Amino acid sequence: MISSRWRSESTSSPTSSMMNAPLFHAGNVTTPPAFWVHKATLDYSMNTSTIHPCAFPRRTFVMAEAPSASPKPHDNQQTSTQQNSPEAANEAKVFQPQLPIGRKVLLIEDSESFALVLKSQIETNYGYTTTIAGTLKECKEILVERAEEFFIAVVDLHLPDALEGEALDLVLDYDIATIVYTGKFSDALREDILNKGITDYVLKTGRHGIEYVPSLVNRIYLNFSTKVLVVDDSRIARRAMCRLLKTQRFLVLQASSGPEALEILKDNPDIRIALLDCYMEPMDGFSLASNIRQTHSKEELSIIGVSSQGSQALSAKFIKSGANDFLVKPFMSEEFNCRINQSANFVDQFHALRKSNELKNAWLGIAAHDIRGPLGIIQSVSELLLKKDLAPGRRNQIYEMINENSVHMLDLLNNLLEISAIESGKFTIKKSTHNLTDLINQRVTLYDNLAEEKDQHLVCHLDDCPSFSFDAVRVSQALDNLITNAIKYSPKNAKVTIQLKVKERSVDINVLDQGPGVNKDEVSLLFGTFQRTSNETTGGEKSTGLGLAICKSIIEGHGGSVNYKPNPDETGSCFTLTLPTEE
Repeated sequence: MISSRWRSESTSSPTSSMMNAPLFHAGNVTTPPAFWVHKATLDYSMNTSTIHPCAFPRRTFVMAEAPSASPKPHDNQQTSTQQNSPEAANEAKVFQPQLPIGRKVLLIEDSESFALVLKSQIETNYGYTTTIAGTLKECKEILVERAEEFFIAVVDLHLPDALEGEALDLVLDYDIATIVYTGKFSDALREDILNKGITDYVLKTGRHGIEYVPSLVNRIYLNFSTKVLVVDDSRIARRAMCRLLKTQRFLVLQASSGPEALEILKDNPDIRIALLDCYMEPMDGFSLASNIRQTHSKEELSIIGVSSQGSQALSAKFIKSGANDFLVKPFMSEEFNCRINQSANFVDQFHALRKSNELKNAWLGIAAHDIRGPLGIIQSVSELLLKKDLAPGRRNQIYEMINENSVHMLDLLNNLLEISAIESGKFTIKKSTHNLTDLINQRVTLYDNLAEEKDQHLVCHLDDCPSFSFDAVRVSQALDNLITNAIKYSPKNAKVTIQLKVKERSVDINVLDQGPGVNKDEVSLLFGTFQRTSNETTGGEKSTGLGLAICKSIIEGHGGSVNYKPNPDETGSCFTLTLPTEE
């Protein structure tokens, strides 16, 4: 079954924010705008000599007619013939890449050692699941069963049972973004595979190629949700740019004039890149760039000027008007794609840094609030100790309050240091051989007294686990967090169960409590920094909102995972730490 990757969304769809305003004017309509959805299997063709038919194979589109607006001043710039032509009507469709089911990469490579190195780079650096196919036959079997799971394929042109690039044609037939990774190359071969509509090609030469492919894989995944606006009064020029952008899986919006582009930007503030033609009516590219810069900085939105009249003076004028870059038509596809992806990386880095800064400020605000409370209590009660003669019993209560709040502050500061180490990359896992069953028994014994204070019972059901390599200090820290949380949120006379289940290549540590459980809408908050659910502790215990985030980092640092589900036996929660037992 051929998988669909490109679709157009109805303006009435709640997920289609870019369609809130009329993106394309296909003529003045006196009747109310009609909305319709139609599915059809089409043979998509650009009818150009520069693209192979395989570049856009059979696809299923959902097509929606864009709403017609009241006549605008710039609508009259198009002739009646242009407005009513079939080509103009076709411009009323917005195409959006449809994200595949999972974050999976298909790696088609006959060299096992080379494939394993590349797989390791992709999975370690970016977290994508990678499936290897060493032959054309294996590739066919995988695609027939689950082609829709893969958002991209990395393809070697020469396989033992496919010496003429048949694997490439097979992947393109399923409309999967494709990177050709090969050691043998020529100008004729380069032209041939680019004309087929591949995403890019990389040569197997040295370390850079091995590093570049995973970064490009990641870029393409991000492109599925990255909006690019193409502004050009030439339909042919817009079509050429859109064709190239679609090979990179960008979400593409189009405008035929400056005023129309400003309307689209107003409705789509998350547009990341804008390609502006130089000479348009009634607003040229220079004026449009200046207008955009009034609301979007160079770091927030990258503007790339384009013109067929390339000159150093024109390029400089565009950049002084607010553009980040400039390209001369006609484009060399590789240069165009590299520059666009580079711009996307630049803008993404800015937004990631801004988000990180906002998160840091939020952390500081929450930390200051959480530290101020205990400090205020300590200051208040210490003044009582200094100013009044207190009965021994009251004095002891104050000592306990000071101690309790000091412990909470120290706990918070230690957690802040842990989070800081994690965020700065200084968080380390030091593995050595230990017995996990013994470790769990030690931690449970440590918290027996804490549970007894609330008349709770800690119960262990532990499989006999052979010794394996892990960081005992860090795993103890993660386990302590889950046990103390279970005690905090469980009522009096409750049972907290700790299970150890040994699997073939991993172990599961389950901590089950009899507390209120977690609301479905709040599950996503569990492992975030300074995130708290609406549940209250049953004994007035303090919580920093950092413990589960640290726990997650520790276990993922071992190559494992942390998961939550409701307690399957009764009310409450079940947290599971999964640790691999093999390197």
